[in-house]
Amino acid sequence: ETRYRGTCYRACGFEAVGLTGGFGRASRDFYHEHGQPKQLYLRELRPRARALLRRGRLPSELAEHEEKIAGPCPFRAGELGSLLDRFRVLREARCGHGLRHRQPFVLACAAVATLMGGSGYQAFEDACKKFTQRQLRALGCQQDEQGRYAAPSDSTFLRVLTRLDAAHFESVVGAWLLEQEVSVLERLAVDGKVLRGSGRSDGKPLQLFSAVSHRLRLTLAQVPIAEKSNEIPALPPLLRSLPPLVGTLSTAAALHCQQESARVITQELGGDYLFGLKGNQSGVLERAERLLARQAFPPDESVSWEKAHHRLDRRRLKRVTVTPEEIGLCGCWQVIAVRRERVELGRKAKPPSDEIGHYATSLGAAQLSDAELLQAIRDHWSAIENGAHHRRDVSLGEDASGVSHRGAAQVLAALRNVALGVHELASERGQARAPSAKSRCRQMTFAAALAELRR
Repeated sequence: ETRYRGTCYRACGFEAVGLTGGFGRASRDFYHEHGQPKQLYLRELRPRARALLRRGRLPSELAEHEEKIAGPCPFRAGELGSLLDRFRVLREARCGHGLRHRQPFVLACAAVATLMGGSGYQAFEDACKKFTQRQLRALGCQQDEQGRYAAPSDSTFLRVLTRLDAAHFESVVGAWLLEQEVSVLERLAVDGKVLRGSGRSDGKPLQLFSAVSHRLRLTLAQVPIAEKSNEIPALPPLLRSLPPLVGTLSTAAALHCQQESARVITQELGGDYLFGLKGNQSGVLERAERLLARQAFPPDESVSWEKAHHRLDRRRLKRVTVTPEEIGLCGCWQVIAVRRERVELGRKAKPPSDEIGHYATSLGAAQLSDAELLQAIRDHWSAIENGAHHRRDVSLGEDASGVSHRGAAQVLAALRNVALGVHELASERGQARAPSAKSRCRQMTFAAALAELRR
């Protein structure tokens, strides 16, 4: 109140309730102290409004208007360092004698170049050659004998990325993305992806198994799949690498409808699952179909058509409450059937389709409504296919990358996840100037990339 005394507010019936803490918002859950507290004025719009807001929960007639707010932030202030600072904790795998560029500086250059659209060793070198002396110094470059700062070459990027501990690097990147928006842990989608450009002489490309958030589509963790294995045994270690998943809904394709996967999610991690049901679990599918046949889908007139992407879609859901013993799947309390009707528009439209998909979930009947279950099923494929796989391949050229070393390919995939995550976080904050990740990479400047990685 040193400059403004709130005279107009007081005249309109507002009441001074105290000073703010003197913090400015830096992100959704994080604030920086600026030392300029402000007086806060409030006016009750209904009797006893302040007393209602002080309660732990709103009364029943107002509960539907209460948002699901994530928090508080589980990370201490000392843990909220920038991504570039975290690169310093990674162990240097090269011999210390005669190193011209330190590992944190090389990784910082790779991260900035990826945000600017680079997708390989040569692309990183080309991007770094355009950096000024001041920009190279800002990334942590050391001066040479002439007092100049030199950009790393493609061979330097190759040596650093191939010798780096990919699993440790992946955990550092995932933890940093999670700290930017903690609430994304509410729902996760898990699925695998083949890096086609990483095929070696034996023709076996690297496969990565990832956990992607439904909201904002952030890739929070990914692990490599063993060469002579599949995605099923990779699910438990992937989820164990994340923070506690109590109350988190994990969605997965029918391949992961397994007893051990269901046990790990529900009993060990305390979360919930939503699995697809297909022929790989024929006994569970047959029992689910028999139970669901007793109910009918909602009538046609109760569900409207949705028009998008030159087609009409209509989805209807029915579900039955079961027990794990009855259905034969650990922790399963509901089986679901979704009827998907699609009509293509246009001259070369395909014939209309009418399909029924089946699902099993550990959620109780009262936890999610029909509309929320339908949205969770749609968000799974939206996060995996549209949010992660398609954009990594098309926008960032992952399949076109010829890096065959498994560790380096995983590190590059993690850097692409950072680029996509930065775009989604900027869009969430209303700071994105480009409609897509591809166009944002093309318009990204060094200053903007450095600011995002130092957030």
